[in-house]
Amino acid sequence: MQGKIDWKNSKEKIKVSIIISAYNEEKNIKRIVKTVLRSKLFAEIICVNDGSTDKTLKILEGFGNKIKLISFKENRGKSYVMVAGVKRAKGDIILFCDADLTKIKKSHFLGIIQPLKFGFADQVLAIRESDLEPFKKLTGERGYFRKDLLPHLKKFEKTKFGAETYLNHAFKNKRTYWYFEKGLVQAGKGGGTFISQVLCADKYLKEGYEILSEIIRQKKPSQTKEVKKIVKRINKTYKYYFSLLKKFLTEKDIKQIWEKDIKKFKNIKD
Repeated sequence: MQGKIDWKNSKEKIKVSIIISAYNEEKNIKRIVKTVLRSKLFAEIICVNDGSTDKTLKILEGFGNKIKLISFKENRGKSYVMVAGVKRAKGDIILFCDADLTKIKKSHFLGIIQPLKFGFADQVLAIRESDLEPFKKLTGERGYFRKDLLPHLKKFEKTKFGAETYLNHAFKNKRTYWYFEKGLVQAGKGGGTFISQVLCADKYLKEGYEILSEIIRQKKPSQTKEVKKIVKRINKTYKYYFSLLKKFLTEKDIKQIWEKDIKKFKNIKD
């Protein structure tokens, strides 16, 4: 069986597929695909356009037969497009990669592939630079054996959002290898300035909302009352923390830092 092959000592060459999901990533998609192509690590590069309304699809089409392109007219959600990529893939190892990364390089890909190839892990999660402790588990850069993903595709496809949360749960009892190397930064989520950290937190909050929405969507009828109580409690907690944040940002010293960063990064948008 494929899963019992000793890849380290086997003469059989392991094949790796990379799946890049993209939604309105016209500013980043060309760079990430070029980096993947230059690495020469992958048997196939599968790019999935998730109903983008910008030039993402046009840019991907420009790569011609260098990539395998899947495109949806409407936004289907990250889990759905990831599953579409897995169904199309032929590789023994599947590497998922977000389209909004900066400074990613060949060594990052190797750091995800090798622990699987040499039998150290069943899932590999790449920690992004500046990732906060609770959010490192939500990394989009991760690797699996295709055979291990196949039994989960039907449920995984229906999750829409919260793709990483689902995979973390599905593989919670499997061997997990955490990989970190400097330079793996997600656009809009990295940097050491005060404003970039605020923007980072904002994006994480939006992702948290998507995950929470997905959990609520999948709730069982018998849990409706309990879910409503939890949502009310979360809403109350967020209001409290935002009131503290507002007070914090009006302090004179913090305001000065904020204004300084605004001048330096005046082109940053949400």
